[in-house]
Amino acid sequence: MAISDDLAYELAYLSANGLDLEWSDMVCPDCGSKLTVVAVNDNRVPDFEVVICPVCEAQVKRIRADIGYRIAEIKTSAP
Repeated sequence: MAISDDLAYELAYLSANGLDLEWSDMVCPDCGSKLTVVAVNDNRVPDFEVVICPVCEAQVKRIRADIGYRIAEIKTSAP
């Protein structure tokens, strides 16, 4: 998977500062887009966020993401 240099730098920085990165593959239930999501956790009080599809803005899934999440990759089914 190819991610942007900016995201790679940010994830390396977060990881180097002791944060856990959890990678997940998801599929949007509305438009069928495939997402690779990176949840950022600090292992303190759990916090949850709903992943929103960047293509159609549908709610995809609720995940643990103490400090938020980043979308690493998007594959749409549209031409």
